[in-house]
Amino acid sequence: MPDTTPDATNPTDPELAAAQREANLAKARKEKAEAEKGIAEAQRDKLAAEFAGPGDQSKITAPTGDVTSDQGGFVEIQMLGQRAARVIARRLTERIEKIKAKTLIIYNSDQIASLSALAAALEQLEQLASEYEANTVEAEQVLSDAKLAMATADAGPQLEALPALMFAPSIATGVVKSVAELVNLFRTTTDFKNQTVTVTEDVIISYLVNSLADVAVYYPAIFPPNIVDASGGPGFALALKNLKDKRLASQKQVTALEDMQADLNTKISTLTAPTSPAKLQSAVRAITDVKSKVQLLNTAVEQLSMSLEVTDAATKQSPLAQLIRGERLASIIKGAGAFTLRVNVTANGTSMIRKNLFTNARVQHSAGVSLVYQLFDQTGRIINADALQYYFDWKTADEVRELLDNNLPA
Repeated sequence: MPDTTPDATNPTDPELAAAQREANLAKARKEKAEAEKGIAEAQRDKLAAEFAGPGDQSKITAPTGDVTSDQGGFVEIQMLGQRAARVIARRLTERIEKIKAKTLIIYNSDQIASLSALAAALEQLEQLASEYEANTVEAEQVLSDAKLAMATADAGPQLEALPALMFAPSIATGVVKSVAELVNLFRTTTDFKNQTVTVTEDVIISYLVNSLADVAVYYPAIFPPNIVDASGGPGFALALKNLKDKRLASQKQVTALEDMQADLNTKISTLTAPTSPAKLQSAVRAITDVKSKVQLLNTAVEQLSMSLEVTDAATKQSPLAQLIRGERLASIIKGAGAFTLRVNVTANGTSMIRKNLFTNARVQHSAGVSLVYQLFDQTGRIINADALQYYFDWKTADEVRELLDNNLPA
C-alpha cells in the first residue's frame, strides 16, 4: 500500500510546491524591504554629513526672515539724528545773528564756577589788603604813643591813657574764616544725575523767557549775575602779589613793635615810686594787641597763598591757575558784543522692522533732536531762550542715503 503522507522533499506534490514558493517569496520580499530601508538610511546619513555644519544639529531652526542688530543699532538712526541736529543748528544761528553778536562763548559749568570763585577771591584779596592798611596806621600810632609814654614816664604819676586805635575793630578773625570758605570753593564735589523726564526746568525757563519780552530774566543757578564785574582792580595775579608784598612789609612792623615792647618793659622795671607805670603798661598792651592782629593777618595770607598753589590730584591744576583762567574768560565776556550760549541737547531714534512669511523684512528708521538753549549777556541776564525740535519720519536706508548724498533740505 503506497504512503500518502505529505513529503517536504517530494517535488511532485503541487500543493507543497506552491506553499514553498509563497514562503520563499515572503522571505525575499522582507529581505528586499530591509535592504531598501538600509539603503535609504545610508543615503540620509551621507547627506547629513555633507550638508550639516558643526554644532548641535538639534538646535537648528528654520529661517524666519527676521532682521537683527547689535546694541549699537542701525547707522541710519545716527545719520538722521545728525541731520536733525544740523537743521536745529541752522535755526539757532538765525536767532543769534539777529542780536548781532560779535563774540560767542559756549557755556561750561566749570568755567562759570571759576568766574564765581574769581569774584570771591578778588573780594578776599581786597579785604586783606584793606586790613593791612588799617593795621599799618594803627601800628604807627601805637609806636608814636609808646615813644611819648617813654619820654614822659619820669614826669610823675599820670592817668592811664589808652590809644583810641586800640579799640578799632579788626577783620582778621573773619578773614581766617573767609579764607577757609574760599579754599572750600575748590574742594566742592558736584554730582550731576540725568533723569529722563517729559518736561525739564530748562524747557520751562526757555519758554518763559521767550514769552516775557519786556522782563529781565536771570538764571543764578546756571549763570550768577554780574560775576564778571566783581572788581575793578588791576587783576588777580597783581592783587595777590601786592598782598604778599604787604605781608613782607608787615614783618618789619612786627620787629619794630617787639623792639618797642622790650624797651617799655625795661623802662617799667627801672621806675621807682612814686612814678606810676600805668601809662607804660597801657602802651605795652596796645603794642601786644596790634602785633597780634598783624600776626593773625599774616597767617591768613600765608594760608591763602599756600591753598591757591596746591595742585589738585584729580584736575592736575592749582586753584591759582583756575582763577587766572577764569580772569581771562572774564576779560572776553566783558568785550563788546559778547554773549554766552548754553545748550542742552537730547536725541532719540527708532528702527521699525516689518516682516511676513512671503517677503523679506522691511526696515525703516526715524530720529528726532530736541535743543534747549539760553543766551546770556555780560550781566548774566537771559536775552533769548527757547526749545527747538526737529523730527524725521520713517525712512528706508535708501531714503536716508539719498537725503545725505544730495544734501536735501529738511
